[in-house]
Amino acid sequence: MAMEMKPTAPAVTMTGAQFTQLLEALKSSGGDGTAAAAMMELVKAQQRTVRQSNAYTPGISPFSYPEGEEARPKPKLDRETWWLGTRVDESMVTPIEIEALNSLTVSKKWRGDEKYGVDITPKRRFVMLPHVSMDERMNLPISLILACKELNDGQDAVKPEHMADELIALRAQVTTLAALVGATPPAPVVQAAE
Repeated sequence: MAMEMKPTAPAVTMTGAQFTQLLEALKSSGGDGTAAAAMMELVKAQQRTVRQSNAYTPGISPFSYPEGEEARPKPKLDRETWWLGTRVDESMVTPIEIEALNSLTVSKKWRGDEKYGVDITPKRRFVMLPHVSMDERMNLPISLILACKELNDGQDAVKPEHMADELIALRAQVTTLAALVGATPPAPVVQAAE
């Protein structure tokens, strides 16, 4: 015995706003509005039971602190900033890069060259380093963070031997402070050669 299939009406799709308009039209069309109220209550109940797949996110990304945006919000640039002729978008730089750019508070020249350096105005910061093309810009021998450090502290500040001496001095300070509070100083981080 073959089952007889009844023709069905095509499914109606509508937006939430269209559905709300339909319910309002049902209410205003007369009657006591109980059908429309019942439908609205059903829709609200369904919305409460639908679980969003990503309802909570801690905001961890390569452009946030390791703890995430919720635990430690990313700093903001203190003024409109331009790096090598391109406006800096806060969403495209890391927190440490924002801190490095914000550390540039006075106009300075790059290695004594009048054309390059950082130019600070009350509302803008322009950082310009020697480069001719986009390829050169992408292959600068110095990173944004090191360029900011050099502009702030001088060319010697980014030399490896100076940075190693600074690291040794900082480790000594940590060891001294740890001894003062009775804590064990952290062991140096050693990375295996790849």
